[in-house]
Amino acid sequence: MTDLVRMGVSDKLAYAENMAGSNLLPKAYQRNPNNLLFAIEYAEALGIPPINAITSIHVINGKPTASADLMATLIRRAGHKLRVVGDDTYAEATLIRADDPDFEFKARWDMDKARKAGLNTPTWKSYPAAMLRSRAISEVARQGASDALNGVVYTPEEFGDESAWGKVRGTRTDTPAPAAAAALLEEDVIEEAPDDDPALPPEQLATMSVDGLRTHYTARQNAGATTEELDSIKALATTNKEN
Repeated sequence: MTDLVRMGVSDKLAYAENMAGSNLLPKAYQRNPNNLLFAIEYAEALGIPPINAITSIHVINGKPTASADLMATLIRRAGHKLRVVGDDTYAEATLIRADDPDFEFKARWDMDKARKAGLNTPTWKSYPAAMLRSRAISEVARQGASDALNGVVYTPEEFGDESAWGKVRGTRTDTPAPAAAAALLEEDVIEEAPDDDPALPPEQLATMSVDGLRTHYTARQNAGATTEELDSIKALATTNKEN
């Protein structure tokens, strides 16, 4: 991130042109260095590594959208508290601002609310817990922490784009998107975890079950872990699920 910030526009474009040839990128960035340059600039504005913007920010109809995981990361990095609880039938997100600790912002989504909103797509039917969680987080973020998101206040699926979720149960997917990996961590139950759960060494994480990784992921997220650490837990969950 620091090296890219020091680069001029021409150097950033050269970086984007080299990366654009990768078939591991989301489709919007493959062979499209101009879109990659946009993501790099947005990453700089958000203060996150460019790869996180590339994998978590999607531009739909000219509007940048972000994954719920990235929103949660930015909210917590700004010093605010975010709690999410739920299961396959509901999700409730509670946000407490660092500068107003006596007030709670709350957003609750349940399947009845989703059905009334016309959200009966195959993705919602396959991953109700993850989709409910995403809606609850984005709604509470708009209520109480839009300043932490720098204008990225909607998730892709709120604009009707659910492609980033992928299909993670042995069926075809174009790119193993972060949201698909997150679904592995959230698909059964989203549980409240303690804030003081310590980081674990890679060799210990490698021996954990997918359920154990889910719980540890939530705990580390609540504790304000870095995006890199959370991504590594997601990757292990994906590998263990496939095996």
